[in-house]
Amino acid sequence: MTVALPVWDGRVSPVFDTAVVVRVVSVCDGREVGRKDVSLSTPLIAARAAYLASLGVNVLICGAVSVPQALLIRAMGIWLIPWIGGDAEEVLKAYLGGTLDARKFALPGCARQRRRHRGGFGRGHA
Repeated sequence: MTVALPVWDGRVSPVFDTAVVVRVVSVCDGREVGRKDVSLSTPLIAARAAYLASLGVNVLICGAVSVPQALLIRAMGIWLIPWIGGDAEEVLKAYLGGTLDARKFALPGCARQRRRHRGGFGRGHA
């Protein structure tokens, strides 16, 4: 499995649509086996989603994301976990440990939305 997190200054980027670097982490049996930081050099949302898919990304953990971008990411078969904030390493560790849904990782103002939609981006999308 391959997990991606957009990063900025050691933290999960607050908005995926404008992120410039994504950390791509290879995971086997729940443990990290490799990683690389890659540039998201295009602002085109379709190209971003296609690039993630070309990297073999299965899961994208991110902060805020626009609905059009989220739909494209999901159309590429990538599991999207939005509205996450915090230290990128702590978020990755929590995901690998199965504790990412902890309220402490919700973006400010998003705790209620995450509780209601279980990681979706609104209106019942799960």
